[in-house]
Amino acid sequence: MAKNKYYQVNEKINASEVRLIDQENENVGVVSLEEALKKAKDAELDLVVVAESANPPVARLLEFRHFLRQQKDQERKAARKSRTEVKQLRFGPNIADHDLSVRIKRARSFLKDGDKVKFTVQFKGRMVRNKDVGQEKLERILTELAEEAEIEKEIWFENRQMMLIIRPK
Repeated sequence: MAKNKYYQVNEKINASEVRLIDQENENVGVVSLEEALKKAKDAELDLVVVAESANPPVARLLEFRHFLRQQKDQERKAARKSRTEVKQLRFGPNIADHDLSVRIKRARSFLKDGDKVKFTVQFKGRMVRNKDVGQEKLERILTELAEEAEIEKEIWFENRQMMLIIRPK
């Protein structure tokens, strides 16, 4: 987040003329700085440069505090969207077909939201001897989700658990 973004406001604007946009987002055109400041004062609003690199700079008539709050909210929303979580779905190797299809349906919703999904098959007691059953369950998941997801980390076994991580395409 650009916390220390500096905006030129009112008398601190370093330009002789600006392209003015009024409070209804209408382009007024290129006006002198004095005229723009007068319009801002008459409307009881601030004159804020929103595009310094343009020639002449683009300035808007608005409430500066409200503008800063909107900018902050947009940055938060963008940061929230860019963040991805890893959702975990656990089950045993003897999971029923319907229960597995429910887990797959849940994984689809996670993938649709842009999250990664980690499937964990937990082996207890002597079940660990039948690793191939867990492998089959994970391969079924891969075939059913082949259109929506791609493998991030192949199937691996660690500490009585067989795992697989997929991410949205």
